[in-house]
Amino acid sequence: IKAPDGHVTLKELQDVVANPDIFKRTNDTVNLEADKFMEWVQSHEWSLVSFRVDWCPWCQMLVPIWKSSAVILSNREVPVPLATVECTKHMDLCKEAGVTAFPTIKLYHWGKHVAPDYKGKRTVNDIVHFAETAADQKAVAEKAGVNVSDTHRSDVGCTVVGHLFVHKVPGRIQLSLKSDTHTFNREAVNFTHQVHHLSFNDIPETEEEMEAIMLDHEIQDKVSRWLSQTFTSHTKHTMHEHYLKVVEYEYKNQGFGWANANRIYEHSISSHSYATDSHLPAVKFHYDLSPLQVSVEHQSRPWFSFITMVCALVGGAWSIMSVVNDVATSSGLGKMFADAKTLRASS
Repeated sequence: IKAPDGHVTLKELQDVVANPDIFKRTNDTVNLEADKFMEWVQSHEWSLVSFRVDWCPWCQMLVPIWKSSAVILSNREVPVPLATVECTKHMDLCKEAGVTAFPTIKLYHWGKHVAPDYKGKRTVNDIVHFAETAADQKAVAEKAGVNVSDTHRSDVGCTVVGHLFVHKVPGRIQLSLKSDTHTFNREAVNFTHQVHHLSFNDIPETEEEMEAIMLDHEIQDKVSRWLSQTFTSHTKHTMHEHYLKVVEYEYKNQGFGWANANRIYEHSISSHSYATDSHLPAVKFHYDLSPLQVSVEHQSRPWFSFITMVCALVGGAWSIMSVVNDVATSSGLGKMFADAKTLRASS
């Protein structure tokens, strides 16, 4: 529910900022300890909790806004207290609450998390309006089918589909996390991934041609060797890197897939993963397009070549049988077989 402009008046803001303590980094709202967290949120019908870390610049910017919002809600006698959890001290609690970035603002109703997390603007006007309409926010979430009791999902992920235009020089495609308003929790970042298809092709003339190339199984079997491989992060802070050597193949007198394309790009893959403490986990695809081109030419045989080959096989078999017969006759094996046959008949 979007907050209307001017929901918090200028006079209210002036009265609050007149107190110089508002701009101090220390927070005068309720600071929750891990052993008191559930007791506190269960004792209030509605409550807003900010999960933060002291070193995060976005968290530091939120401090005066959070404190100002708490004062205005108190002056308006709105029964929605604001609290803070310092995740640097209580990381296990933040993990249990499903905090993946800082700051994260969560709404609680009698101790149960109301999903989703607060996604509005971090202004006094918006936070105060969100707190005052907490019941409506919960109703909207339930109507949208959001599980209001869920605090953390283990199946959170995303699907990346699309194409990029790259130059024929070595480069890198990187999938990582970035936000202009959050600092990510490294402990909660997991880049376990599955690659269904990744290929290099010439620039298509239309979107339909691009889609046809990506869905053509004959081309996919040649240019994408991933075969839906899964790369798992077995430890925390795991970085995944894939190295691709791309070689252009030209097939003469034989086409594949869309419009009988005769030029495709095959690549070899070398992958590894490692733990990093200096960067956020990510997935990197390093590619190197070889300046060499492999030319494959298919030449078909004429129909009479097949007949000649069959005749040669039949003639060869006849010749061998004749030689075997001559050897058997000249060595007396033939007479021995005849005598054995006569004896059998007489008996």
